[in-house]
Amino acid sequence: MLHGGAYIPGYALNGIGYFVSKELRPFQTTNFQVLVSVFTVFVDFSTFQKNAIVADDQVEKSERIKFGSFLINDVRYCGMIDNQNTCHINYDNQVHSKEAPEFEVPTQVITSRHSTTTQMM
Repeated sequence: MLHGGAYIPGYALNGIGYFVSKELRPFQTTNFQVLVSVFTVFVDFSTFQKNAIVADDQVEKSERIKFGSFLINDVRYCGMIDNQNTCHINYDNQVHSKEAPEFEVPTQVITSRHSTTTQMM
């Protein structure tokens, strides 16, 4: 979602988007975009941080916000990773944070899944 001139990653539930601003304040909105028709793989941040998905690859590298994820009450949520390598997620209108390497990043986005079929003769 575009907020304060920057794209901010988060998650949506029941038509409401949950985000954390660059100032580390939780907020909710019904005006957001979602990734659809994608398959993501969540992997260790420390190993794959250079390949992590960024919210906006058109800004300077030092300003890029990456997607991060961790479990809260056994459910995976997504949020933003700041320049200090900390992932922040808005859960229950509170910011929950984890420092690297305590969270994961999505690295592979595949727009369609391919399957192979064999013909029986």
